[in-house]
Formats: sequence, C-alpha cells, structure tokens
Amino acid sequence: MCEAFNHAILNARDKPVITLMEMIKNYLMKRLVRKRSEMEKWHYDIGPKSVQVC
Repeated sequence: MCEAFNHAILNARDKPVITLMEMIKNYLMKRLVRKRSEMEKWHYDIGPKSVQVC
C-alpha cells in the first residue's frame, strides 16, 4: 500500500513542503470522491470483491 501511495504522489515529491501537502490533499480528495461515487452505485450489503469470492 505504501508503494502505491508513493507512486501516486511521485510528481509531488520534489516540491516544497507546502506544495507537496496541497498536492497530496488534492489527490486524496479526488480519490475519496471517486470511491464515493463508485460506492453509491453498489446496491448490495457486501462489497464487489466479496461477491466475486462467493
């Protein structure tokens, strides 16, 4: 999970601290919005990966 996060912020790592934190904040906010919209489409009690296993 750490490697995936580091890859996601790769272009922000060489920036000053304030800019780095702003870019990470923007990345996380966009990710949360994207995940929320995906979750709103799901109409079952358990997640899609759990359904695939069953």
